[in-house]
Amino acid sequence: MQPGRVFIPRRTICGLVSESTQAVVFNGLPLLLLAAAYAAVAGALLWCAAVWLVVLGVLLFRRVNAGATDRKTTDRADAELRS
Repeated sequence: MQPGRVFIPRRTICGLVSESTQAVVFNGLPLLLLAAAYAAVAGALLWCAAVWLVVLGVLLFRRVNAGATDRKTTDRADAELRS
């Protein structure tokens, strides 16, 4: 240390954990965070796709049922005209 400088002890984890633990924490943790981010994005995309499928299914169901109702009304009107 140079003269006139004051030594300030630093609080780090270097003295508390082994080198292998540091390697796992500093190398593995970012990979786990990245994997979690990918999983969150994939889940959001799948959720959006599922919601759209439900919405389209409901709209298609309504359209088919509306067509069936129109046909019933048309069939009744035809039957009344024939009689």
